[in-house]
Amino acid sequence: EVQDKGPAWPVQVPHDLQAWRLRGHCGRLLRAEGPAILILPRQKGLPYSFYHGRTGIVFNVNSNALGVEMTKIIGNRRLRKRIHVRIEHVRKSRCAESFLRRVKENDQKKRDARLQGKSIVYKRVPQGPKEMKIVKAKPEDVEVLAPLPFVENYF
Repeated sequence: EVQDKGPAWPVQVPHDLQAWRLRGHCGRLLRAEGPAILILPRQKGLPYSFYHGRTGIVFNVNSNALGVEMTKIIGNRRLRKRIHVRIEHVRKSRCAESFLRRVKENDQKKRDARLQGKSIVYKRVPQGPKEMKIVKAKPEDVEVLAPLPFVENYF
């Protein structure tokens, strides 16, 4: 009694349905990547290996693919390259999350300040130096570090 374990290579895998939920619109930041294991249906529309893991901006939307504009350093210049990648091979980039969160917080601060009639500074302030503290130690616990005296030896 031999059980049929399904077809041998190539295994037909359904499309990544989560990826198809991604709505690409012009100006959105996306990251191009390929699947971990290359299976024949997923090889279509793969970006060239240089572009895997790179972030780019959508400039075109088609039924199955997205046009993504990325920068590539060639020699001493940065060129903008435009490639089309299938939807399965792009992910939403998280590179601007903190910036967008800050924008929302600042908008809320603006509204609150307007209601109170105050003016606020929206710029980020550096953390600055740590607070001063006094270190107490016994004189015998203190060790002075100094270089060894130079001795001129002629052998």
